[in-house]
Amino acid sequence: MTMTDVVFELRGDRLPADYAFGLWDEIVRCVPALAEDALTGVHPLRLAAGTEECLLPKRAKLVVRASAGLVLQALRLSGARLQVGGEALEVGRAVERELTHFSTLQAHLVVGAGDEQAFLEEIDVVMNARGIAAKRICGKRMAIGDPTRGLSGYALVLHELKPEASLALQYEGLGAGRCYGCGIFVPHKVIAGID
Repeated sequence: MTMTDVVFELRGDRLPADYAFGLWDEIVRCVPALAEDALTGVHPLRLAAGTEECLLPKRAKLVVRASAGLVLQALRLSGARLQVGGEALEVGRAVERELTHFSTLQAHLVVGAGDEQAFLEEIDVVMNARGIAAKRICGKRMAIGDPTRGLSGYALVLHELKPEASLALQYEGLGAGRCYGCGIFVPHKVIAGID
């Protein structure tokens, strides 16, 4: 099994801070096949932070991580118009980006237990079961959600990963909520300063 990041240009002005669930709902409305694979993921958007609304930078990208069999379906998002929390988004052209191994990966949010120690123990159990060895750095606790749904966990950096383990983590992630931006690992170049 392989996964590919499909990177779309994205145009719009702003999004609600709790956009993750609404964005996935709109993606599935446009391309229902993407919901058929639990490994399909949507990278968290890089937004200019705000309390209730966030500005969408001019160079913002929508990145969908899809299995090889769903890449053509994902590409159908090009040209789509999305409505997320009352804000309009237009999905532009796409390029495919192959995943490569990096010894250090980070996830913005991995869903797990409320207590940091219990969270790390959960991660250890899952990684041991998958035969993945790595050193880990737990970041701050955070949550995403809207008035009816929510997920919480911690930022997580894994380092000293072997190539096959790095790819496995990028392909399968950790924890629930990949379609909402959770448990998706991307390269991380600097370990210092993690919050």
